[in-house]
Amino acid sequence: MVNNVFPPSRPFHMKELPTKVDGLAASNLADRVRYLDALRQIVCRWPNVPPSIQSSPSLLDLSSAPFLEKIEREMAQFYCQTFYEVSGRAAVLPQKFPLRA
Repeated sequence: MVNNVFPPSRPFHMKELPTKVDGLAASNLADRVRYLDALRQIVCRWPNVPPSIQSSPSLLDLSSAPFLEKIEREMAQFYCQTFYEVSGRAAVLPQKFPLRA
């Protein structure tokens, strides 16, 4: 289940630096939605998940960009806060790796 949050080209345990910006770091919302939904499925199992995330249908079935962006922000906030409360440190977040042409 956790592997679904990451692009197939870059599994949970990276072996090399990325050659493209994809997954949760993708610029285009449509390119992120698959990975956002996988993350939603995971955080929905956590205690104290916000009702807006818990009751959200599969993000793959939604086409409203404003709603998807709202859920994305809420998941990011919930993930970061929960990670900090459980681990005592900040979460490592998806980033765009500077790629050279």
